[in-house]
Amino acid sequence: MAKYLPLALVALLPVLLSAVLYWAYSKPLSQWSPRKKQLLAGFCFGLAAVFGTEFGVPMDGLRVNVRDAAPICAGLIFGAPAGIMAGLIGGIERYLAAWWGAGFYTQLACTLGTMFAGFFAAGLRRYMFEDKKPGWVYGLAVGGVAEIVHMTLIFFTNMDDARTGFHFIQLCTGPMVTANACSVMLALLVVGIMGKEKIIRREGVPHIAETFQKWLLVCIVVAFGCAFSFTYALQTRIYHGTMEETFRQNLEDLKREIISVAGRNEMLKAKGGEDDPEGKFFDGSQEDPGLLIGSITENWHVGDSGYLLVFDQEGRLKSTAVGAEEEITEGNTQIDWPSLEEGEISLAIIGGKEAYVMWQEAGRYRTMAVAPVEKADFSRNLSVYLMTFVIVLIFSALFILIYCLIRRLIVDKIHSINKSLSRITAGQLDVVVDVRSSEEFTSLSDDINNTVATLKHYIDEAAARIDRELEFAREIQYSSLPSIFPPFPQRKEFDIYASMDTAKEVGGDFYDFYFVGTDKLAFVVADVSGKGIPAAMFMMRARAVIKALAETGISVNEIARDANDTLCQGNERGMFVTVWLGILDINTGELDYVNCGHTAPYILHPEVGGEWVKKKSGIMLGSVEDVPYTSRHITLSPGDIIYLYTDGVSESNNEAGEFFGEARLEEILQEGRGLEVAPLCVKVKERLDAFADGTEQFDDITMLALRFGRVAENDIPDIQ
Repeated sequence: MAKYLPLALVALLPVLLSAVLYWAYSKPLSQWSPRKKQLLAGFCFGLAAVFGTEFGVPMDGLRVNVRDAAPICAGLIFGAPAGIMAGLIGGIERYLAAWWGAGFYTQLACTLGTMFAGFFAAGLRRYMFEDKKPGWVYGLAVGGVAEIVHMTLIFFTNMDDARTGFHFIQLCTGPMVTANACSVMLALLVVGIMGKEKIIRREGVPHIAETFQKWLLVCIVVAFGCAFSFTYALQTRIYHGTMEETFRQNLEDLKREIISVAGRNEMLKAKGGEDDPEGKFFDGSQEDPGLLIGSITENWHVGDSGYLLVFDQEGRLKSTAVGAEEEITEGNTQIDWPSLEEGEISLAIIGGKEAYVMWQEAGRYRTMAVAPVEKADFSRNLSVYLMTFVIVLIFSALFILIYCLIRRLIVDKIHSINKSLSRITAGQLDVVVDVRSSEEFTSLSDDINNTVATLKHYIDEAAARIDRELEFAREIQYSSLPSIFPPFPQRKEFDIYASMDTAKEVGGDFYDFYFVGTDKLAFVVADVSGKGIPAAMFMMRARAVIKALAETGISVNEIARDANDTLCQGNERGMFVTVWLGILDINTGELDYVNCGHTAPYILHPEVGGEWVKKKSGIMLGSVEDVPYTSRHITLSPGDIIYLYTDGVSESNNEAGEFFGEARLEEILQEGRGLEVAPLCVKVKERLDAFADGTEQFDDITMLALRFGRVAENDIPDIQ
C-alpha cells in the first residue's frame, strides 16, 4: 500500500483545484465573464496536467501519472472550452517532456491520450450532459474510459514491440485507471457538496432522461461483465487446450526418441562397446548411459517459449534446455512429484520461476514439458486485455450513442410537446403541437391538437352561454337602478342625474335616490370591494338593506350603523362596501350625511369656487360589527351642485400608468360651471375616456350629481 500513497496524493491535485476554482467563481470572481472563467480554468488545469507529467510516481520500474484527470475535471465541471484548453496544454507538454526524461516509448500515446481526455470531457459536457455538470458516478466512468483509451493507444502506437508495450499496459492499467477515475469522481463529489447538491437521489418522480441513463448504464455494466467473463474463460480454455495438446505432442515425440536411444545403448552395452571404441554412446563406468539421452533436449523447443527436460526415476535432472532464460539446475528447480499427475498440466518452480509443466514416463526416464508462466500467459493476457479495452470502448460508445439518440429522438420531442402543452394550459389555445419525427409522435400531436380543438369548441359554447347569462344579469342590475331622468319631473326644487359604467359585465358600484318623506330626498353612492358576480350580489344586498332602513325614517348615522351590522352577518368572504349617504331637505337645502370610507364629494357653487367635503363618519360597511357612525351636516345654497363618484373616476389610468386624480376632476367640474347636472356628468365621462386613450377600464365608474334650487321648465333635460 505504501507505494500507492504518493500516487493518491498526486491524484488529489485536480480535486483541490476544482474546489478552489468553484469557490472563486461563486464568490470573488463571480462577476467575471464566462470567457474569462473558461480561460482561467483551462490554463490552471493545463498546469495541473503538466504537474502530473513532471511528478509521475515511480512504480515497478515505470512512472505512473494522474495527468488525464485534470482536463477531464476542467471539461466536466467548468465547460467544454476549459477541457479542450487543458487537454492541449497537457498533451503538448507531454510530447516535449520526452526530451527531458518523460520517455519516448509512450510519447505519442500519452500526448494523444491527454488531448483525447480534454476533447472527450468537452464533448460529453456539451452534447450528453446538456452543458451541465454531471454526477460523481459519471465522473468515475468518464475517467476510467479515458484512461483505457490511453492504455489502448500505448499498444497500438507500439505494435512493432508488442511485448514491451504489453509490459507497460500490464503494470500501469490498474493504478492509472483507478487514480484518474477516482480523482475525477472526488472532484465532482466535492464540487457537488460545495454547491449544496443532494448526493442521495432526490425524492419525487425522476426525469425520463435520468431513468434512461441509470438503466442503460446498468445494462451496459452487466453486458460488459458478461462479455469480459466469457472472453476470459474462452481465451483461458483455448489457451490451456492448445498448451495441453502441444505438451502431449512434444512429450510423445520425446518419448519415442528416448526409447530409441535407450534401446540402442542397451544393444551397445550388450556388445561390450565393440562399435563404440571412444565411449560416445556407452561409458562402462556409469550405471546409466544418460549423456546422450540428456543431450536430446538441448535444442528442443516447445511452442514459442517452452522446452523439454528429462529426469530419472528418482527425479534427478538429466538434461538442459536452451529455451530457458536461466540455467536450470536441481538447486533452482522444485518439483513435488507425488502431487503431479501424469499427463496433466500443473504448476512447478523450474529454474527459479513458476512454470506450467506436464510429465510422462518414457522407459526408465521421466520427461517433462515446461512453459514459463510469464511468457506462456503473454498471448492470453494480451488478448484478454485488448478484448477488455475494446469491449469497454465499444460499450462506452454505444452508451453515449444510444443515449444521445434516445434524447434527440424521444426526450427532446417530449420536451417540445410539454412546452406546447404548457402554453396551451396557460390559455394559449391557438398553439399547435407539431412534432412529427415518427408515426407515434405524429399521432400524439394530432390527438393533442384535436383535443384542444374540441376543448376550444366547448369553451366557446360555455363562454357564449356565460355571456348571455351575464348580459341578462347586467340588464337585471341596471334595471334595479333609477335610469329615467328627470326621475321626478313634477318636483322643481332640485335636479339629479346619475350613471354607472361597469368594468365587467356586472359591477359592484351602485347609486340610488328616493324620497323618505314628503320633502326628504335620500341619495347614495357606494362601491363594493371586488369585481364581477360576487360584488354585484353584495351590491344588491347592500342597496336593499340601506333603502329599507332609510325608508323607516331613522337618521343617517343610525342607517349606517344598522346596515353595517346587517351586512356583517353571513359575510364569510369578508366583503365590504364604501357608502356616501345623504338626506336632503329639498325646501331648505339642509343636508345630513354619513361618509362610510367613501371618496369625498365636491360641491360646485353657481358663481365661483367649490369645495371638497372630506369629513368622514366611519369605516366602510360590512367589515366590523358594532361600529358607531357620526352624522355630518351641511347646507346647500340655491344653485349648488354636489357631485358624488366612486374611485373608478379618480383612479382611472392611462397607458403610462398615471391616475386621473382629484385635481383633474376639480378642473373639469370648474370648467362645467353653468351646465346642468346631466351634461356635467357626460362631460366628466368624455374627459375620462380621452385620458384613458383606449386603456382597458379597470374599475367601475359611477357618478351622481344633484343641483339644489328650483329648475326652470325649459332647463329640465330629458335623458333616459
